[in-house]
Amino acid sequence: MNALADPGEAGSIWRTEKIDSFQKLAAKAGLEENEEYKRLITLIVAETTSLEQLWQAQKVENDAGMAAYGAGAHGKAFHHFSEAIRLWPSNCIYHANRASSALKLGRADVALQDAKNAMKRNPKYCKAYLRAGACAVALQRPSEALSMYQHALLLKPKSSKAKARAGCEAAARMCEEQARTCEQEAASALHGERPPMPPAAPSDEAAAEQLLSAEAMLQACPDMHAAICAYIEGLILCQRYADAQNACLPLLPGVDRLYLQAEASWRGGDAEEAHTSLEAALALAQDSSKCLNLRSLVARLLQHERAAAAAREEGRLEECIGECTAALQTTEHFSCAGLHCHLLYHRGSAHAAAGHSQEALGDCSAALQLNPAHAECLHLRHTVHREMGSYVEAYLDLQRLRTAAPSWPGLLQLMEEAATLSLAHRSDLRASAKAGNVPGGYYEVLEVPVQASAQDIRRAYRKQAAVWHPDKWLNAEKDDVFRAQDKFREVTLAYETLGDEQKRCMYNAKNLWY
Repeated sequence: MNALADPGEAGSIWRTEKIDSFQKLAAKAGLEENEEYKRLITLIVAETTSLEQLWQAQKVENDAGMAAYGAGAHGKAFHHFSEAIRLWPSNCIYHANRASSALKLGRADVALQDAKNAMKRNPKYCKAYLRAGACAVALQRPSEALSMYQHALLLKPKSSKAKARAGCEAAARMCEEQARTCEQEAASALHGERPPMPPAAPSDEAAAEQLLSAEAMLQACPDMHAAICAYIEGLILCQRYADAQNACLPLLPGVDRLYLQAEASWRGGDAEEAHTSLEAALALAQDSSKCLNLRSLVARLLQHERAAAAAREEGRLEECIGECTAALQTTEHFSCAGLHCHLLYHRGSAHAAAGHSQEALGDCSAALQLNPAHAECLHLRHTVHREMGSYVEAYLDLQRLRTAAPSWPGLLQLMEEAATLSLAHRSDLRASAKAGNVPGGYYEVLEVPVQASAQDIRRAYRKQAAVWHPDKWLNAEKDDVFRAQDKFREVTLAYETLGDEQKRCMYNAKNLWY
């Protein structure tokens, strides 16, 4: 640690001498009673006193920091050194002292920045370079550490020469160790020795924890091959397939890189790209079991996808639906949300073309549960809703599409058409209501008026459920049992819609018969 710098005390002496000299010159000139002189000397003395107080305050803080550091209270020392820096930001010694306490606290990154700040304030301050070298070693940056220690040697301080030489030797050994590690990692990456990814999906919480852990490891060791691989695997399990592909770029070339690119590709919905990556990986390591196993799975998926595409092109819609279903069943236990969205979209499109509107809506909704911003599914669901006459839902799908893909071709025109159809549909409903042609719908099922409160609806549901619950009809005739089951489902659906404020608003907006 370092004592207070001499320049502070020297400055105090210099200021005192200058004031004394100024007063003597004024007395010699007979200006003691001059008002301007009195004002000026009062101001100079006040400013000098303020500087003296500031100097004393930062000295006290630095001394307290040194005492705390010596007692092993490094957190307290860090606080005192920070106060000293606040009072005298340009003092290189205070920055170097705080770097020492930060290093003891395990914050090598903070310590390195403080050491560099000390170097900026005094490029010839040897201890700043020694601090920076120690911090770089702690951060596993031997090349940077070696540079710092070599610079300290060039300054030739007798008291620090031994430390600088020892630091150079330690940094050089670490450089050699890192070089050997890099060679081993390069060989491992080339042959793909890293274990394969688990096929099953962990829970969302477990996937997030794995990603956060990998990010922390990567931050500590940004160039480590294993850390980058773990980070990419975490991204894939969190369904961030595009980010995973980008993260593969800095990986060492070899089987591991190609394998992870393939994992991100097929799980994201691009089996063709995955197959290409796996073929390249197997050209480097023909007996790689993880690549062989994954290629077998991807080949089956490609077979189903190509058969589905050919069937759709030739108008064999049921066959297309069957192939998509088979592909989904092949990967039902895998973590591959992107692929499932892709397959559900194509199956939903085939259902829509075959006139299976409900099945198409089901596939679109299932895909959008996995990825709410899947633009193709939003557009397909809009089309199906429109063909079914559900114009409000069609318009809402387009609003979601505008958020997910604002540059979707012809989106504004589609929204204008959907809005026009929705308004026209409402007008027709109003006319039908006036003619008495529209039934009461869910309100009639629960036997409540349109203006019923949420409490009225809940009370009505309990009343109807008590009558039509299947348990009440266990000993009834078969036809009565079926009728009660249908009625109970109807009552439940009515309550699920009218008991939810948002769903009730949408229901009223669509039907508008009141």
